[in-house]
Amino acid sequence: MKEEKSTHVGAYGFIIKDDMVALIKKARGGYKGKLDIPGGGIEHDETPSEALKREFKEEIGADVTVKDFLGLEENIFTFNGKDGHELIFVYTVEVEDSDYKD
Repeated sequence: MKEEKSTHVGAYGFIIKDDMVALIKKARGGYKGKLDIPGGGIEHDETPSEALKREFKEEIGADVTVKDFLGLEENIFTFNGKDGHELIFVYTVEVEDSDYKD
């Protein structure tokens, strides 16, 4: 029997304002309905910063400036019988879009 495995490389960002952090509720996938910081997978032709800007626009409708690189997080796990390995680039971001309501 073939083992199910997945690899995920993503970029995620923190909006920190007034000592609070913005979170989203996951709309799909294994963590549907759970809270998370905005972000997601890096596409083949993207840098982590470009992916982060795209993900913020898709998830919260805001344009952002990518600020500080906080680090790279690596997780190896089993979830729902599937072995996973993820590498996550983590940044702080600042909202540019004046229409964004926090």
